Amino acid sequence: MNSASLCITLLALACLAAPAQAQLYKWVDSNGRVQYSDRKPPDGKQSQEVKSTVSAVGSQPIGAGPSSEGKTAAEVDKELQKQRQELAKSQQKQQQSAAEQKQKADSCSAAQRNLAGLQSGQRIARFDLNGEKSYLDDSGRARETELAQKQVDQYCN
Repeated sequence: MNSASLCITLLALACLAAPAQAQLYKWVDSNGRVQYSDRKPPDGKQSQEVKSTVSAVGSQPIGAGPSSEGKTAAEVDKELQKQRQELAKSQQKQQQSAAEQKQKADSCSAAQRNLAGLQSGQRIARFDLNGEKSYLDDSGRARETELAQKQVDQYCN
């Protein structure tokens, strides 16, 4: 589409978007309530014409408003880029926080299972450096239980 036809199209759209000039009437009905209408009141009651200050829909460009008033396109683009970066940082922080919470919950569950196993009274076997199986005695179980309790306190609070 060449620039001449683009200009003509934009001009036509601008003409179509112009606000409609409609008269508004204000009057008090028989119940004492104030009424507004685009037509004169029924029964020839006395009315006042009200001037409308309604603007057409879309009369401001997208992005226009108090924050972008008097700014160049480059400044608006810079603001939008900054907002996108802030949004990306915020989303990244949320994802990182969610991952940390999941890791903490998983660690808490593992610590609780370990503590429950130690407190159950079942025999607990460990493998030493030579790969031989050895069972925990009462003092070893007490040490492991104390360590497991510290892990529960650390990860579950």
